[in-house]
Amino acid sequence: MYFFGRSDTTLDGSMIRDWFQTGSTWVTYSDKKLDAAIDKALPIVNAEKRRQAFYDLQALVQEQAPWLFLWTQVDVYGVNKNLQWTPRGDEQFALKAATWK
Repeated sequence: MYFFGRSDTTLDGSMIRDWFQTGSTWVTYSDKKLDAAIDKALPIVNAEKRRQAFYDLQALVQEQAPWLFLWTQVDVYGVNKNLQWTPRGDEQFALKAATWK
């Protein structure tokens, strides 16, 4: 059993490439069909076509089950009416942007 976590820091699909594409740093799994789906999805810029390509890609990952996904961490943040701050989509804390009333 292995616990691993990281956010997709570029918010462009790099995490799925880094975790599942043959030859990537964190990968011990290899499948030509999955590699091809990743190569197809990453360069798409049209929002709807990209959404569908990543939907298909994630369905393929689920079908192949190279890992058993047992748990997903949910981000939890405390709040204060005096704190002006919005959490980032990449799960990093950019507190330079935070201000107090």
